[in-house]
Amino acid sequence: MSIPKLIDILGFGQIKGRDGQIHVLSTESYKAWLTARTVLPQRPKIQLDLEKAQRINDELATSPNQSDHARKLGMDRTSLIRRPNLIRLAPAIKD
Repeated sequence: MSIPKLIDILGFGQIKGRDGQIHVLSTESYKAWLTARTVLPQRPKIQLDLEKAQRINDELATSPNQSDHARKLGMDRTSLIRRPNLIRLAPAIKD
């Protein structure tokens, strides 16, 4: 005589609450709890700076008036001039 296998068709998830107690949640509640706590990875600052440098470089190619572009972007003219230099970085640094 074999023992029948019991299959759990209802999904549950366990979490530890703020009070230190273990709570059992339904599958939907557990997924919602996990989703709310998932931290998306942020891109490195160098990549964001490189994209901004590329946009500035493209804008300066269409209209070379650096003072107007600097005012529009909320930065001083020297920062505007230095930012596109990031494009010339070595590929190993960019990645």
